[in-house]
Amino acid sequence: VSSPNDSRIRVDEFYSSVLNVLGAFALLISELEIARETFELLVDFHHQLATSNSPLQDLGAAYNNKGCISLIKGDFRSATEEFKKSLSYVESRKLRQLERLYTDTKSVAVYSNISRLHLISRNFNEALELQEQLGNDCEAREIIELPFQTLFTMMNNRAVLYTSFGNFNEAEKALKYLKSYCNRMEREDCPRLLNYVRLHLCEVLLLQGKIREAEEEFSLEKLSSTSFTDLVDMFGGLYMNVRIEAFEKLVEVFVRRGKIQIALSLLEKTVEIIKTIFGSDHLDLASLLFKQGSILSLTGDLTSAAGKFKFSADILEMMFGQRNPLLIKCYMSLGELKSRLKHKEESHLYFQRAVESLEVMYHVSFVNELSTTYMEITKKSKKSPRSEVSEMMIEGLVAEHGQALRSEEHTSELQSRPHISYAVF
Repeated sequence: VSSPNDSRIRVDEFYSSVLNVLGAFALLISELEIARETFELLVDFHHQLATSNSPLQDLGAAYNNKGCISLIKGDFRSATEEFKKSLSYVESRKLRQLERLYTDTKSVAVYSNISRLHLISRNFNEALELQEQLGNDCEAREIIELPFQTLFTMMNNRAVLYTSFGNFNEAEKALKYLKSYCNRMEREDCPRLLNYVRLHLCEVLLLQGKIREAEEEFSLEKLSSTSFTDLVDMFGGLYMNVRIEAFEKLVEVFVRRGKIQIALSLLEKTVEIIKTIFGSDHLDLASLLFKQGSILSLTGDLTSAAGKFKFSADILEMMFGQRNPLLIKCYMSLGELKSRLKHKEESHLYFQRAVESLEVMYHVSFVNELSTTYMEITKKSKKSPRSEVSEMMIEGLVAEHGQALRSEEHTSELQSRPHISYAVF
Protein backbone atom coordinates (compact mmCIF):
# COMPACT_ATOMS: atom_id res chain seq x y z
CA VAL A 1 0.00 0.00 0.00
CA SER A 2 1.52 3.30 -1.04
CA SER A 3 1.68 6.07 1.52
CA PRO A 4 0.43 9.66 0.98
CA ASN A 5 4.06 10.69 0.86
CA ASP A 6 4.74 8.25 -2.01
CA SER A 7 1.75 9.68 -3.91
CA ARG A 8 3.06 13.19 -3.36
CA ILE A 9 6.47 12.19 -4.71
CA ARG A 10 4.89 10.68 -7.84
CA VAL A 11 2.87 13.89 -8.43
CA ASP A 12 6.00 15.99 -8.02
CA GLU A 13 7.94 13.78 -10.42
CA PHE A 14 5.13 13.93 -12.99
CA TYR A 15 4.91 17.73 -12.78
CA SER A 16 8.68 18.03 -13.07
CA SER A 17 8.72 15.71 -16.11
CA VAL A 18 5.95 17.66 -17.84
CA LEU A 19 7.80 20.96 -17.35
CA ASN A 20 11.05 19.40 -18.56
CA VAL A 21 9.47 18.03 -21.74
CA LEU A 22 7.61 21.28 -22.44
CA GLY A 23 10.70 23.42 -21.88
CA ALA A 24 13.02 21.18 -23.91
CA PHE A 25 10.56 21.02 -26.81
CA ALA A 26 10.09 24.82 -26.78
CA LEU A 27 13.87 25.29 -26.84
CA LEU A 28 14.33 22.83 -29.70
CA ILE A 29 11.77 24.68 -31.87
CA SER A 30 13.25 28.05 -30.82
CA GLU A 31 10.20 29.25 -28.88
CA LEU A 32 12.57 30.93 -26.46
CA GLU A 33 10.12 32.88 -24.30
CA ILE A 34 8.03 29.79 -23.59
CA ALA A 35 11.22 27.84 -22.85
CA ARG A 36 12.55 30.54 -20.52
CA GLU A 37 9.32 30.77 -18.50
CA THR A 38 9.04 26.98 -18.28
CA PHE A 39 12.58 26.48 -16.99
CA GLU A 40 12.18 29.31 -14.49
CA LEU A 41 9.08 27.51 -13.17
CA LEU A 42 11.09 24.30 -13.02
CA VAL A 43 13.94 25.94 -11.08
CA ASP A 44 11.50 27.47 -8.59
CA PHE A 45 9.71 24.12 -8.25
CA HIS A 46 12.92 22.22 -7.48
CA HIS A 47 14.03 24.85 -4.94
CA GLN A 48 10.71 24.51 -3.11
CA LEU A 49 10.90 20.71 -2.80
CA ALA A 50 12.80 18.81 -0.18
CA THR A 51 16.18 17.54 -1.37
CA SER A 52 15.00 13.93 -1.27
CA ASN A 53 12.13 14.72 -3.63
CA SER A 54 14.16 16.88 -6.01
CA PRO A 55 17.50 15.43 -7.17
CA LEU A 56 20.12 18.13 -7.41
CA GLN A 57 21.03 17.01 -10.93
CA ASP A 58 17.49 17.84 -12.10
CA LEU A 59 18.01 21.37 -10.85
CA GLY A 60 21.34 21.44 -12.65
CA ALA A 61 19.61 20.37 -15.87
CA ALA A 62 17.14 23.26 -15.58
CA TYR A 63 19.97 25.76 -15.09
CA ASN A 64 21.82 24.29 -18.09
CA ASN A 65 18.80 24.85 -20.32
CA LYS A 66 18.38 28.40 -19.01
CA GLY A 67 22.02 28.95 -19.93
CA CYS A 68 21.32 27.75 -23.48
CA ILE A 69 18.57 30.36 -23.81
CA SER A 70 20.84 33.15 -22.56
CA LEU A 71 23.53 31.97 -25.00
CA ILE A 72 21.13 32.20 -27.96
CA LYS A 73 20.08 35.67 -26.84
CA GLY A 74 23.69 36.84 -26.63
CA ASP A 75 23.56 37.47 -22.88
CA PHE A 76 26.94 35.93 -22.21
CA ARG A 77 27.20 36.97 -18.58
CA SER A 78 23.88 35.35 -17.70
CA ALA A 79 24.81 32.24 -19.71
CA THR A 80 28.08 31.95 -17.78
CA GLU A 81 26.30 32.22 -14.44
CA GLU A 82 23.60 29.71 -15.41
CA PHE A 83 26.17 27.15 -16.58
CA LYS A 84 28.20 27.63 -13.38
CA LYS A 85 25.09 26.97 -11.30
CA SER A 86 24.32 23.94 -13.42
CA LEU A 87 27.76 22.44 -12.80
CA SER A 88 27.54 23.12 -9.07
CA TYR A 89 24.41 20.96 -8.93
CA VAL A 90 25.17 18.19 -11.44
CA GLU A 91 28.59 17.61 -9.87
CA SER A 92 27.57 18.04 -6.23
CA ARG A 93 27.17 14.30 -5.60
CA LYS A 94 30.06 13.14 -7.72
CA LEU A 95 33.73 12.92 -6.72
CA ARG A 96 35.85 14.33 -9.55
CA GLN A 97 38.82 12.19 -10.52
CA LEU A 98 41.99 14.01 -11.49
CA GLU A 99 42.59 11.88 -14.58
CA ARG A 100 38.96 12.16 -15.76
CA LEU A 101 37.27 15.54 -15.38
CA TYR A 102 34.06 14.78 -17.24
CA THR A 103 32.66 11.53 -15.91
CA ASP A 104 28.99 12.46 -15.67
CA THR A 105 26.60 12.58 -18.65
CA LYS A 106 25.04 15.87 -17.59
CA SER A 107 28.48 17.35 -16.93
CA VAL A 108 29.50 16.51 -20.51
CA ALA A 109 26.45 18.39 -21.84
CA VAL A 110 27.15 21.46 -19.69
CA TYR A 111 30.88 21.55 -20.49
CA SER A 112 30.06 21.21 -24.20
CA ASN A 113 27.73 24.21 -23.90
CA ILE A 114 30.42 26.18 -22.07
CA SER A 115 32.78 25.47 -24.97
CA ARG A 116 30.15 26.79 -27.37
CA LEU A 117 29.78 29.88 -25.19
CA HIS A 118 33.52 30.48 -25.44
CA LEU A 119 33.33 30.11 -29.23
CA ILE A 120 30.41 32.52 -29.69
CA SER A 121 31.87 35.06 -27.25
CA ARG A 122 35.20 34.79 -29.09
CA ASN A 123 37.31 33.27 -26.29
CA PHE A 124 38.87 30.95 -28.84
CA ASN A 125 41.71 29.46 -26.81
CA GLU A 126 39.37 28.54 -23.96
CA ALA A 127 36.86 27.01 -26.39
CA LEU A 128 39.48 24.86 -28.08
CA GLU A 129 41.19 23.74 -24.88
CA LEU A 130 37.93 22.70 -23.21
CA GLN A 131 36.54 20.95 -26.30
CA GLU A 132 39.75 18.96 -26.83
CA GLN A 133 39.85 17.82 -23.18
CA LEU A 134 36.21 16.89 -23.37
CA GLY A 135 36.49 15.15 -26.72
CA ASN A 136 39.54 13.08 -25.85
CA ASP A 137 37.93 11.83 -22.65
CA CYS A 138 34.62 11.01 -24.34
CA GLU A 139 36.24 9.17 -27.25
CA ALA A 140 38.09 6.94 -24.80
CA ARG A 141 34.92 5.73 -23.09
CA GLU A 142 32.21 6.35 -25.71
CA ILE A 143 29.96 3.30 -25.90
CA ILE A 144 30.45 1.94 -22.38
CA GLU A 145 29.54 5.03 -20.35
CA LEU A 146 27.98 7.78 -22.47
CA PRO A 147 24.50 7.87 -24.01
CA PHE A 148 24.45 8.14 -27.79
CA GLN A 149 22.87 11.61 -27.91
CA THR A 150 25.38 13.08 -25.44
CA LEU A 151 28.42 11.84 -27.36
CA PHE A 152 26.94 12.76 -30.74
CA THR A 153 26.17 16.33 -29.62
CA MET A 154 29.58 16.82 -28.07
CA MET A 155 31.50 15.48 -31.11
CA ASN A 156 29.35 17.52 -33.47
CA ASN A 157 30.17 20.64 -31.43
CA ARG A 158 33.84 19.73 -31.77
CA ALA A 159 33.53 19.53 -35.56
CA VAL A 160 31.71 22.89 -35.63
CA LEU A 161 34.45 24.42 -33.51
CA TYR A 162 37.26 23.22 -35.79
CA THR A 163 35.34 24.32 -38.90
CA SER A 164 34.85 27.78 -37.38
CA PHE A 165 38.61 28.00 -36.71
CA GLY A 166 39.41 26.96 -40.26
CA ASN A 167 41.13 23.82 -38.94
CA PHE A 168 39.46 21.67 -41.58
CA ASN A 169 41.77 18.69 -41.15
CA GLU A 170 40.73 18.26 -37.51
CA ALA A 171 37.08 18.91 -38.41
CA GLU A 172 37.34 16.13 -41.02
CA LYS A 173 38.77 13.73 -38.42
CA ALA A 174 35.99 14.52 -35.94
CA LEU A 175 33.28 14.00 -38.55
CA LYS A 176 34.79 10.73 -39.80
CA TYR A 177 34.86 9.53 -36.20
CA LEU A 178 31.17 10.50 -35.85
CA LYS A 179 30.39 8.70 -39.09
CA SER A 180 32.01 5.46 -37.92
CA TYR A 181 30.33 5.82 -34.51
CA CYS A 182 26.85 6.15 -36.07
CA ASN A 183 27.54 3.15 -38.33
CA ARG A 184 28.30 1.03 -35.26
CA MET A 185 25.14 1.98 -33.39
CA GLU A 186 21.80 0.28 -34.00
CA ARG A 187 19.32 3.12 -33.70
CA GLU A 188 16.35 4.21 -35.81
CA ASP A 189 17.61 7.77 -36.13
CA CYS A 190 21.17 6.81 -37.18
CA PRO A 191 20.53 6.78 -40.98
CA ARG A 192 19.22 10.38 -40.87
CA LEU A 193 21.94 11.49 -38.50
CA LEU A 194 24.45 9.90 -40.88
CA ASN A 195 23.00 12.05 -43.69
CA TYR A 196 23.60 15.09 -41.51
CA VAL A 197 27.19 14.08 -40.66
CA ARG A 198 28.02 13.26 -44.30
CA LEU A 199 26.61 16.61 -45.39
CA HIS A 200 28.82 18.44 -42.88
CA LEU A 201 31.78 16.30 -43.97
CA CYS A 202 31.04 17.18 -47.61
CA GLU A 203 31.18 20.87 -46.72
CA VAL A 204 34.50 20.46 -44.88
CA LEU A 205 36.00 18.50 -47.79
CA LEU A 206 34.92 21.19 -50.24
CA LEU A 207 36.55 23.83 -48.04
CA GLN A 208 39.80 21.87 -48.44
CA GLY A 209 39.39 21.59 -52.22
CA LYS A 210 38.75 17.82 -52.04
CA ILE A 211 35.95 17.92 -54.61
CA ARG A 212 36.01 14.25 -55.61
CA GLU A 213 35.90 13.05 -51.99
CA ALA A 214 33.12 15.51 -51.23
CA GLU A 215 31.04 14.22 -54.15
CA GLU A 216 31.56 10.64 -52.99
CA GLU A 217 30.46 11.56 -49.49
CA PHE A 218 27.34 13.47 -50.48
CA SER A 219 26.53 13.49 -54.18
CA LEU A 220 25.18 16.86 -55.26
CA GLU A 221 24.73 15.65 -58.82
CA LYS A 222 22.07 13.23 -57.60
CA LEU A 223 20.59 15.83 -55.24
CA SER A 224 20.20 18.38 -58.04
CA SER A 225 17.46 16.22 -59.54
CA THR A 226 15.96 15.22 -56.18
CA SER A 227 12.53 16.63 -55.33
CA PHE A 228 12.10 18.96 -52.39
CA THR A 229 9.88 16.38 -50.68
CA ASP A 230 12.64 13.76 -50.91
CA LEU A 231 15.13 16.24 -49.45
CA VAL A 232 12.78 16.85 -46.52
CA ASP A 233 12.45 13.09 -45.98
CA MET A 234 16.22 12.74 -45.96
CA PHE A 235 16.36 14.64 -42.65
CA GLY A 236 12.84 13.92 -41.41
CA GLY A 237 12.50 12.62 -37.88
CA LEU A 238 15.33 14.80 -36.56
CA TYR A 239 14.68 17.71 -34.23
CA MET A 240 13.41 20.82 -35.99
CA ASN A 241 16.51 22.88 -35.20
CA VAL A 242 18.78 20.10 -36.53
CA ARG A 243 16.70 19.85 -39.73
CA ILE A 244 16.96 23.60 -40.30
CA GLU A 245 20.71 23.50 -39.69
CA ALA A 246 20.97 20.62 -42.16
CA PHE A 247 19.14 22.61 -44.83
CA GLU A 248 21.42 25.59 -44.20
CA LYS A 249 24.45 23.34 -44.68
CA LEU A 250 22.88 21.89 -47.82
CA VAL A 251 22.48 25.41 -49.19
CA GLU A 252 26.12 26.18 -48.35
CA VAL A 253 27.29 23.07 -50.19
CA PHE A 254 25.21 23.94 -53.27
CA VAL A 255 26.67 27.46 -53.27
CA ARG A 256 30.25 26.17 -52.97
CA ARG A 257 29.63 23.94 -55.98
CA GLY A 258 28.28 26.90 -57.99
CA LYS A 259 24.64 25.79 -57.93
CA ILE A 260 23.33 29.18 -56.78
CA GLN A 261 19.81 28.99 -58.21
CA ILE A 262 19.20 25.56 -56.67
CA ALA A 263 20.36 26.94 -53.32
CA LEU A 264 18.08 29.98 -53.57
CA SER A 265 15.10 27.85 -54.60
CA LEU A 266 15.70 25.46 -51.68
CA LEU A 267 15.97 28.39 -49.27
CA GLU A 268 12.79 30.04 -50.56
CA LYS A 269 10.75 26.86 -50.05
CA THR A 270 12.22 26.34 -46.57
CA VAL A 271 11.42 29.95 -45.61
CA GLU A 272 7.79 29.51 -46.67
CA ILE A 273 7.50 26.30 -44.62
CA ILE A 274 8.91 27.99 -41.51
CA LYS A 275 6.57 30.96 -41.97
CA THR A 276 3.60 28.58 -42.24
CA ILE A 277 4.58 26.58 -39.15
CA PHE A 278 5.90 29.29 -36.84
CA GLY A 279 4.75 32.62 -38.29
CA SER A 280 6.78 35.57 -39.56
CA ASP A 281 8.54 36.49 -36.32
CA HIS A 282 10.55 33.37 -35.46
CA LEU A 283 14.27 32.94 -34.73
CA ASP A 284 14.74 30.16 -37.30
CA LEU A 285 13.11 32.37 -39.95
CA ALA A 286 15.58 35.16 -39.13
CA SER A 287 18.47 32.70 -39.61
CA LEU A 288 17.17 31.57 -43.02
CA LEU A 289 16.54 35.16 -44.15
CA PHE A 290 20.12 36.06 -43.26
CA LYS A 291 21.31 33.12 -45.37
CA GLN A 292 19.13 34.32 -48.27
CA GLY A 293 20.58 37.81 -48.01
CA SER A 294 24.13 36.44 -48.02
CA ILE A 295 23.56 34.44 -51.23
CA LEU A 296 21.67 37.24 -52.99
CA SER A 297 24.58 39.53 -52.15
CA LEU A 298 26.94 37.09 -53.87
CA THR A 299 24.77 37.19 -57.00
CA GLY A 300 24.91 41.01 -57.09
CA ASP A 301 21.23 41.52 -56.25
CA LEU A 302 22.08 44.02 -53.55
CA THR A 303 18.62 45.55 -53.12
CA SER A 304 16.94 42.18 -52.53
CA ALA A 305 19.78 41.12 -50.25
CA ALA A 306 19.39 44.26 -48.15
CA GLY A 307 15.66 43.53 -47.83
CA LYS A 308 16.36 40.04 -46.47
CA PHE A 309 18.95 41.33 -43.98
CA LYS A 310 16.53 44.05 -42.84
CA PHE A 311 13.68 41.52 -42.36
CA SER A 312 16.01 39.29 -40.36
CA ALA A 313 17.25 42.22 -38.24
CA ASP A 314 13.67 43.34 -37.52
CA ILE A 315 12.77 39.89 -36.15
CA LEU A 316 15.91 39.74 -34.01
CA GLU A 317 15.44 43.27 -32.67
CA MET A 318 11.89 42.42 -31.65
CA MET A 319 13.00 39.23 -29.89
CA PHE A 320 16.28 40.29 -28.27
CA GLY A 321 16.61 44.07 -28.37
CA GLN A 322 20.30 44.69 -29.07
CA ARG A 323 21.55 41.33 -27.79
CA ASN A 324 22.15 38.62 -30.38
CA PRO A 325 25.22 37.54 -32.37
CA LEU A 326 23.24 37.10 -35.61
CA LEU A 327 21.82 40.62 -35.26
CA ILE A 328 25.35 42.03 -35.34
CA LYS A 329 26.02 40.12 -38.58
CA CYS A 330 22.81 41.58 -40.05
CA TYR A 331 23.94 45.10 -39.16
CA MET A 332 27.41 44.49 -40.59
CA SER A 333 25.96 43.10 -43.83
CA LEU A 334 23.52 46.00 -44.16
CA GLY A 335 26.33 48.49 -43.55
CA GLU A 336 28.47 46.87 -46.23
CA LEU A 337 25.62 46.71 -48.77
CA LYS A 338 24.54 50.29 -48.16
CA SER A 339 28.14 51.37 -48.68
CA ARG A 340 28.27 49.51 -52.03
CA LEU A 341 24.96 51.16 -52.99
CA LYS A 342 26.49 54.59 -52.17
CA HIS A 343 24.06 55.16 -49.29
CA LYS A 344 26.78 56.33 -46.92
CA GLU A 345 24.57 57.74 -44.17
CA GLU A 346 22.61 54.50 -43.88
CA SER A 347 25.85 52.54 -44.06
CA HIS A 348 27.32 54.50 -41.16
CA LEU A 349 24.08 54.04 -39.19
CA TYR A 350 24.18 50.25 -39.49
CA PHE A 351 27.87 50.05 -38.55
CA GLN A 352 27.04 52.22 -35.55
CA ARG A 353 24.24 49.83 -34.53
CA ALA A 354 26.67 46.92 -34.82
CA VAL A 355 29.09 48.63 -32.46
CA GLU A 356 26.30 49.51 -30.01
CA SER A 357 25.18 45.87 -29.95
CA LEU A 358 28.76 44.75 -29.35
CA GLU A 359 28.99 47.18 -26.44
CA VAL A 360 25.82 45.77 -24.89
CA MET A 361 26.85 42.12 -25.38
CA TYR A 362 30.47 42.45 -24.28
CA HIS A 363 30.02 45.21 -21.67
CA VAL A 364 32.68 47.40 -23.26
CA SER A 365 32.74 50.97 -24.55
CA PHE A 366 34.12 52.09 -27.91
CA VAL A 367 34.40 55.82 -27.25
CA ASN A 368 35.21 57.67 -30.49
CA GLU A 369 36.19 54.37 -32.14
CA LEU A 370 33.31 54.12 -34.62
CA SER A 371 34.05 57.11 -36.86
CA THR A 372 37.75 56.24 -37.11
CA THR A 373 37.05 52.58 -37.80
CA TYR A 374 34.36 53.42 -40.36
CA MET A 375 36.71 55.76 -42.25
CA GLU A 376 39.39 53.06 -42.32
CA ILE A 377 36.86 50.50 -43.57
CA THR A 378 35.54 52.62 -46.41
CA LYS A 379 39.04 53.63 -47.56
CA LYS A 380 40.24 50.04 -48.00
CA SER A 381 41.10 48.93 -51.50
CA LYS A 382 38.79 46.63 -53.45
CA LYS A 383 41.24 43.75 -53.17
CA SER A 384 39.55 42.73 -49.93
CA PRO A 385 35.72 42.62 -49.63
CA ARG A 386 34.52 45.38 -47.33
CA SER A 387 32.30 43.02 -45.37
CA GLU A 388 35.30 40.90 -44.34
CA VAL A 389 37.44 43.95 -43.56
CA SER A 390 34.73 45.60 -41.47
CA GLU A 391 33.93 42.45 -39.53
CA MET A 392 37.58 41.77 -38.72
CA MET A 393 38.23 45.37 -37.66
CA ILE A 394 35.18 45.78 -35.45
CA GLU A 395 35.63 42.35 -33.92
CA GLY A 396 39.23 43.38 -33.34
CA LEU A 397 37.91 46.13 -31.10
CA VAL A 398 36.01 43.50 -29.14
CA ALA A 399 39.11 41.34 -28.80
CA GLU A 400 41.12 44.29 -27.51
CA HIS A 401 38.56 45.66 -25.07
CA GLY A 402 37.01 42.29 -24.27
CA GLN A 403 40.38 40.88 -23.16
CA ALA A 404 40.75 43.69 -20.65
CA LEU A 405 37.20 43.13 -19.46
CA ARG A 406 37.82 39.42 -19.01
CA SER A 407 40.94 40.16 -16.95
CA GLU A 408 38.93 42.49 -14.70
CA GLU A 409 36.21 39.88 -14.27
CA HIS A 410 38.82 37.23 -13.45
CA THR A 411 40.34 39.48 -10.75
CA SER A 412 36.90 40.16 -9.32
CA GLU A 413 36.10 36.46 -9.33
CA LEU A 414 39.26 35.66 -7.37
CA GLN A 415 38.35 38.28 -4.76
CA SER A 416 34.76 37.10 -4.22
CA ARG A 417 34.52 33.70 -5.85
CA PRO A 418 30.84 32.61 -5.45
CA HIS A 419 30.36 29.40 -5.85
CA ILE A 420 28.27 26.79 -22.30
CA SER A 421 24.45 21.58 -33.67
CA TYR A 422 22.93 23.01 -27.97
CA ALA A 423 22.66 20.11 -25.58
CA VAL A 424 19.34 19.73 -23.81
CA PHE A 425 18.82 17.14 -21.09
